[in-house]
Amino acid sequence: MGIIGILMSMMAPAALKALKKARQLSGEIEAPAFQEEIQRKYTPYRLANPQHPMLDRNEFIAACGLSSKAAAWLKSSEVQFFAFSGASAPSTVVIKQRLKVIPNRPTVAAYSVMDLLLPEPQ
Repeated sequence: MGIIGILMSMMAPAALKALKKARQLSGEIEAPAFQEEIQRKYTPYRLANPQHPMLDRNEFIAACGLSSKAAAWLKSSEVQFFAFSGASAPSTVVIKQRLKVIPNRPTVAAYSVMDLLLPEPQ
């Protein structure tokens, strides 16, 4: 039993580090899907409330009715959310995600208010 305990204590830090890296990778890979969900759910809210009040992260999640996975991504330590209102300029950056896992990619993905809206049909 003692030997098993010693082996487990040696392997636990490596396993936790691998789990953290897997979560980061998952967040980086799924970010475009979360952006699409945010666009589908924020656009109707914005159209109904063009001058909506300042929304922080939790208020934004509630206003848009985001899925639990998208909400978890938005609340992750890799994602910064900057409160914004309907009066914010379209170029205002409201979400920044640190990218660390996938090589040869930018280190930060930034989403502006305009990125959160569905493109207008041509």
